[in-house]
Amino acid sequence: MGRTGTTHPKCRAPLALSIPAWLAYLPSVTQHFDIAVIGAGLSGLLAASALGQGEPGAGRRVALIDAGEIARPRPDTRATALAPSSMRLLRRLGVQVEPAEPMVGMRVGEGDADTPWQFELPSRPGEPLAHVVPNAALRTALIAALPDTVQRFEGVTLSDFRADGAAALDLSDGTSLGASLVVACDGRDSAVRRLTGISVSRTDFAQSALVATVHHAEPHDGIALQRFAEIGAVASLPLPEEDGVHRSQIVWSDRSRAVEAAAALPSNALAALIDERLWSYLDVSAVEPGVQSYPLIGQRAASLTGERVVLIGDAARVIHPLAGQGWNLAVRDVAALHEGVTAAIATGQDIGTAGLLDYARWRRADETLLATLTTALSRGSLPGALRISRFGGLPGHARRVAFAITDSVPALHPFIRREAAAEGGKNPSLMA
Repeated sequence: MGRTGTTHPKCRAPLALSIPAWLAYLPSVTQHFDIAVIGAGLSGLLAASALGQGEPGAGRRVALIDAGEIARPRPDTRATALAPSSMRLLRRLGVQVEPAEPMVGMRVGEGDADTPWQFELPSRPGEPLAHVVPNAALRTALIAALPDTVQRFEGVTLSDFRADGAAALDLSDGTSLGASLVVACDGRDSAVRRLTGISVSRTDFAQSALVATVHHAEPHDGIALQRFAEIGAVASLPLPEEDGVHRSQIVWSDRSRAVEAAAALPSNALAALIDERLWSYLDVSAVEPGVQSYPLIGQRAASLTGERVVLIGDAARVIHPLAGQGWNLAVRDVAALHEGVTAAIATGQDIGTAGLLDYARWRRADETLLATLTTALSRGSLPGALRISRFGGLPGHARRVAFAITDSVPALHPFIRREAAAEGGKNPSLMA
């Protein structure tokens, strides 16, 4: 069963640093783990890798549970822009991400290319704003980095979950597992969250996102583009070349009807429309097969933790994709959880309780800021008390003025870069 550790100074009895001894007495539980991770998407793979690693002999036993075959490639043509702090975490975990295209700058604006409502954000010397990685390549790298302490349970779903002093999980194939801590990485419709009784608040943006990979005649030079409209925006992320072809990922958020109409266009017509929406900077010539579209919602769990449960990534919150920070939030979730679990083990405490003490406090402020910002930008309006609705178009003008000010005051650029990289305050050790 679990590894024993140091002796408590008062009772001189060995303290279990992994599986509590009393977990063995749970009825019907046949296997015992320190941590059970539910969901083997990108967030679940990262959580299992981070939480299963440790010094020799100190790795936590982790169960990784997923409804599919974990190593099988999954159809996903999307790409992720990894902030510098996220790249540092991946490197510390031994995740070798290739190919990764450096994003060395951004051009953001609204209206025509010659309007003053634009700003350019360069990277700082020696470090790009982000690295853009195809999701398929990121998934492959995360699977390759899983430590031996991770045991896979594939082709099964979570049927029931109970937490009464310890966590007991019943799987769809009849297997019963016990764990000190359950990490919910099972997406926006999380079964763990539902079984735990954690409610969610949901916002329907009445928008959809179109995701496509395009070819273009002009090189992107590592520059991302984002052009805002009255509702939503069209953005391009620089991708690595393939066989000498310049490529970028397009993320277009708009009213659902507009996105549906765009997705139904012939490939050459869609390419021309995307090129026009991006100021014709790239000279887009073709759209690769595999265009995806999906409805956009905002969602927030009432609590980030329950009894021996912690929510990660989309199970915790869903934000608008405008800032491209969705998975970076999940990376920071994992880093914060790793920090708490590591501290609990170092002091001989229960990882399922002491390991979660600071998690919600660390993560709430981060997600609230990004959710508020992206929602406001996507609607062309300002949040809460800043909204001045009786002046009609003023909120949209405020956004455009903000772009112009950002462009004319270079001193703001380090602040924007720092916040986008999650370096505005104290970071968990994996991201420092």
